[in-house]
Amino acid sequence: MTVGTEADSVCVVACSGEFDQDTIGLLQAACDRETAGCELLVLDVKDVSFADSSFLNTLIRLRNRELDIDCQL
Repeated sequence: MTVGTEADSVCVVACSGEFDQDTIGLLQAACDRETAGCELLVLDVKDVSFADSSFLNTLIRLRNRELDIDCQL
């Protein structure tokens, strides 16, 4: 997973590999760090080869949280 900040308060988290209940904490931690001060959080999931329900649950939680802090996902 790579994390970067682009111009205009855009944060990009590029995910790759497999995500399950044992590895989902890495994505959660990266998004927690990157959302501070960003107006748009981009999750690039094109290189994710496997994702279980914990990954989908994390995406839903991120979206709900971003709506609460006025950040787009």
